[in-house]
Amino acid sequence: MFKFNMNPTDEYERLAEFFKANGVAMGEGTLLKAWKITQAEDFLVAGLVFGENDGKFYVLGLAVDRILRKFGLGKILINKAKDEAKKRGGNGLYVLTSVPEFFLKKGFSYEAEGRTENGPFLMKTDL
Repeated sequence: MFKFNMNPTDEYERLAEFFKANGVAMGEGTLLKAWKITQAEDFLVAGLVFGENDGKFYVLGLAVDRILRKFGLGKILINKAKDEAKKRGGNGLYVLTSVPEFFLKKGFSYEAEGRTENGPFLMKTDL
């Protein structure tokens, strides 16, 4: 059985390296908060960076270790980001992504102004 620990973190460089290793590019914006999910010995298995860009709250980066992608870790992190956006007075959470299928399953929809044929795709979920 797997045991995971989720905590806020300021280890942005570590998360950026983790995102890169998992094929995820960090979005642009002001970094506001981040969370990491680890296993024993602080082994990083998932992370999310939350930020702001043009007055909107964004998932600036989200990655889950390939082996653990069916454990709901991404959903847990997205819910944390939604809660944080609500606390800060937001009415939506945005993401610019090249993998819209994942975010569609998590309640996001395409934003008309950000729709392109081949991505990246601007998506939003209402809070």
